[in-house]
Amino acid sequence: MTKNLDDSSKDAVLMPQEDYESSGAITYRVSADLKYIALLTQYKKGWRHSYNGTYLIYDVTTQTIDATLVTPDDTQYFVWAPSGNALAYVHGFDIYYRPAVNEDSVRVTFDGRSNYIYNGIPDWVYEEEMISSNNVMYFSPDGSYLAFAKFDDSLCQRINFERYDGGIYPDMQVVSYPKSSTTQPTSAVFVYDVTNNATYDVDPPAVFSSVDYLFNRVTWAKDDTFALTWSNRVQNESVMHLVTVNSGTQDTTSITDDQFYHSSSTGWVYQRRPHWIPVFANITVVDEAEYYTVLPKDNWQHLHLVSKNGRIPITEGEFTVTSESASYPSVEVYDQDTKKIYFSATKASPQHRHIYRNSVTPSEPECITCKYATMYEGRCDYISTSFSTDGSRVIVRCAGDSLPPLYLMAKIDHTQTDPDMVFNAEEELEMNEDLVTTVENTDVSTKEYGTFESTSGYTFSYQVWKPPNFDATRKYPLLIDVYAGPGYQRVYNGWSRGWSSRFLPSAMDVVVASVDGRGSNFYGEDFMHEVYKNLGVKEALDQLEFAEYMGNMDWIDETKIAAWGWSYGGYTTSMILANDGPAEAERKIKCGLAVAPLVDWRFYDTIYSERYMTLVDGNEDGYNGASVLQKLDNFPQSRYVLIHGTADDNVHFQNAARMESALVEKDIDFKAIFYADQDHSINVGNANRHIFKVLTRELARCFDMDVPSGVWT
Repeated sequence: MTKNLDDSSKDAVLMPQEDYESSGAITYRVSADLKYIALLTQYKKGWRHSYNGTYLIYDVTTQTIDATLVTPDDTQYFVWAPSGNALAYVHGFDIYYRPAVNEDSVRVTFDGRSNYIYNGIPDWVYEEEMISSNNVMYFSPDGSYLAFAKFDDSLCQRINFERYDGGIYPDMQVVSYPKSSTTQPTSAVFVYDVTNNATYDVDPPAVFSSVDYLFNRVTWAKDDTFALTWSNRVQNESVMHLVTVNSGTQDTTSITDDQFYHSSSTGWVYQRRPHWIPVFANITVVDEAEYYTVLPKDNWQHLHLVSKNGRIPITEGEFTVTSESASYPSVEVYDQDTKKIYFSATKASPQHRHIYRNSVTPSEPECITCKYATMYEGRCDYISTSFSTDGSRVIVRCAGDSLPPLYLMAKIDHTQTDPDMVFNAEEELEMNEDLVTTVENTDVSTKEYGTFESTSGYTFSYQVWKPPNFDATRKYPLLIDVYAGPGYQRVYNGWSRGWSSRFLPSAMDVVVASVDGRGSNFYGEDFMHEVYKNLGVKEALDQLEFAEYMGNMDWIDETKIAAWGWSYGGYTTSMILANDGPAEAERKIKCGLAVAPLVDWRFYDTIYSERYMTLVDGNEDGYNGASVLQKLDNFPQSRYVLIHGTADDNVHFQNAARMESALVEKDIDFKAIFYADQDHSINVGNANRHIFKVLTRELARCFDMDVPSGVWT
C-alpha cells in the first residue's frame, strides 16, 4: 500500500495481500508512477549480494499479473526508472531497457558471458569487496540516461570447487576469482542514452594511465552529470571525475581537478572502501562544482567542503565522520535552503553513533538525535537513519545494549535552531514490544565496557558480556570473541542476540569479551593503519595481551581462556594460537575455535588483500609474516578446532586443506570439521544450527564443563 504522510485519507492499497501471497513473490518493487509492481519469484541465491529470479509484473489498475510482461528466467537484476514505468534489467550478463513496461525490451549490450564479461552487474570480487551490491547500473534523476560499469574477467584465473548435492558425479563450480597479485578484471564505464538508443564511452582515469585501476562508484549530481570515482589497484589513491553527457554530440566530457584527488601515505584511503559518496552543494556550473565528502584531518576522518579552489574542513576533533557500515563515508543529506549538512559521527564516543548537523562553515556540530538516548534510555545509543529524497522526513533506527531496536519516523524542520526540535512529530513505527517483554522476563547476559593501557602505547577499548546473576566471588571461564579485521569495530553500543553474546553467558556461565586492538576503526587513522602491510601479527598480539589482562581479573579462571572467530576472526584465532607461548606454561589460550579461516593472504582476492597488504612483489616479508602456515612451529597440541564449508566461494576450502596438511606434517593434534556444499556463511538447511551445537560442545570440552541440554556430548 501507499501511505500519504500528510493526509491519511489518501492512503491507498496497491495490491491486496491475498494477491501478493498467491504470486509466490519474496519481495517487490513499485514503479515510479505507482501503476505497476515487479514481483520477484523463483529466487536463486548467487553470492553474498547477488541473486537471480523471474519478475512478474502486476498491473495496479486491473489488479492482475500480465504474463506478457514477465522478465526472462534467471534475471540477474531489475530496476524501475525514476519516472514513469520504464525499466532496465540484466539477463545473461547483458543489459536490457524498456521505455515503458508494456513495450519491447531494447538490448543495450551484446557481449555478456559468465566468468568473462559482466555488464551492469559486478563480478565476484567487485560484488564482495567494492560494490557491496548486486548491480552497477545508475539511472540519471530524470531517467534520460543509464550509466553502467562493465567488468572484463577474460584474463583472470578461476577457482574450481565441487558440489556433492547432485547426481552420482559431483558438479564442478567455476568462478572467476583473481587472487592477490594475479591478473585482475579490467573495468570501464558507459552511458546509455534512452532517447537516442545510443551508448557513449566514458574516459578512464588519466592519472592512473600507467597502472592498474579500479572502478569505485557512480553518483548522479544532476540530470546530465555524474560523479565517477576510481582508485589505483592498491587503493592508496583515489580520484573523482565529473562526467557530463552530451546528447547532441552523443559523447561524454570528463573533468577533474587536483582537489578531487586523494591519497594516503600511511595506508589505504578512507575507512573500508577506497571511495566516497559526494553530496553536492553546488553543481549548477559543472566546472564550479562544490561537494561534501569525508577526508583525513589531524589523524581523524572529517567532513570537508571540496571544490577546485580547495578543501575546507567543516568538522574537527578526535572523532570520525562515518556511515553506518563505514564502507562508504558519506553525508546523510544537505538542505540547500538553510545550508545545513547532516552526517553520522562518533562524537560521543567510538562506540556511539548519532546524527549531527553543521552549517557550511566550520563550527561545533549539533547533535540532532542525542535526545532519543534520553527518551528511550538504553535503546538509542547507536543510531542510523534513512532520509527521504527531499529531506523532509527521516526514519530513525535506534539500537542499544539493553533492549531490541526501535524504529521512528519524524518530520524535519531544517530552520529550527534548537537541535532537539529539528526531528519532530515522531511516529513510533516499530517498538518490538513483544520481544522487549520476552527479554525483560528472561535472565539474559549483561554488557559492560572498559579500557586498558596496552604495552603498544595505545589505550584499548573492550566490552564484556557477563552471565545473569553474575557473582564476582566466583571464577568464570572466558571466551575471547574476535574478528579484528582492518577498519572494523567489535566494541559498540548495539543490540546483540548472538551465540557468544547471549547464549554462552546465559546457558553456560561463560564470560565473553572483545577488544578493539590495533587496526580497528574509529580510534584515529594512525591506530587503524598500524596493521598496514602486516596483517594478522599485531592483531593477534593485542588479543593475547587482552587475554592476559582479563585473566588477572579476580572473577576469571585464567586456566580456562579460549578464543573463537569466523572468517577474519577465524584467521586471527589461528594467529593467536601460533603466537601464544612458546613454552606450554606461558600459554594464555587453552583452545581456539576457527570457522572458515584464511591462512595465507596469497589465497585471497586482489581487491581486499592488496588494499591492506599491497602486492606480494614488494611485500613478500609481510605476506610471509601474515601466513598462519609459516607460524606453526609453536602451535599447541589438541587445542585447535578447524571448521570450513567445502563450497566457500569467499575464503576457499583450499585454506582448510592447506592448514590441515601443514598441521599433519608438523604432527600436531587438532580437530577438523567440514560442511559439504556450504558456503562462507554455513547457513543452508540445518547447517547453522548444527555448527553452533558443534561449537558449544567443543567449548564445553575445552573448559571441562557439562554440555548443555540439547547438544550432543
